[in-house]
Amino acid sequence: MTTLLSNTMTAIAQYEIPKPGGSVQLRPLTAQEDAKVYLIQQVGVKEYKQWNRVISAESEWKQEAINRKTGDYCLAQINEESWDAVAQRLDLDYKNDYKDCLELAIIIQEEIGWSAWNSSKHRWGR
Repeated sequence: MTTLLSNTMTAIAQYEIPKPGGSVQLRPLTAQEDAKVYLIQQVGVKEYKQWNRVISAESEWKQEAINRKTGDYCLAQINEESWDAVAQRLDLDYKNDYKDCLELAIIIQEEIGWSAWNSSKHRWGR
């Protein structure tokens, strides 16, 4: 498992840009790629696959995503009314910090399961 995770992290963290003459230049990760690497570190490769489906359906990996109608915020579209008190108690700035958003999402998933994101379930397979 450690080797698989390490190889996956390396593959994600190093995006090669071909240059003339066969040389390669590495570019920095985008914010979305950085969030994906962080999530893999937190949950592992196997669990990441389900998280990727959910977050892709919920926010397309955009930390700034806000659903003003429902009060859902961040990558994981966490409901403010349901989870803001928990976030405050844990000192998680989930609306502005992708790591805090993902940490709170993991807590939510561990407490109530994937049902927290049932509204997007029909898009998880896409």
